[in-house]
Amino acid sequence: MVSGEESGICAVAGESASAPENGGESGTRSNVANAPTAAELLELADAAIVALHAGETEVARAHLRALAEAVRAKVTAARRDGV
Repeated sequence: MVSGEESGICAVAGESASAPENGGESGTRSNVANAPTAAELLELADAAIVALHAGETEVARAHLRALAEAVRAKVTAARRDGV
């Protein structure tokens, strides 16, 4: 992922996001029932790596924070669903 692309789960510096993705301050989905998919988690990890390679540490940090929040949402949803 490169800056300017639309993220499936969060908006980070230079990226756009749809209305449901902007529900919370952190940029992650606000509804735990809509836990991120594995592909979305990998997208965030990849975006962080790309940002690091480009020397954009603040963007990488934002992607990693979004990844952490997404993983928390996924774990919370799994616990709620008894998985």
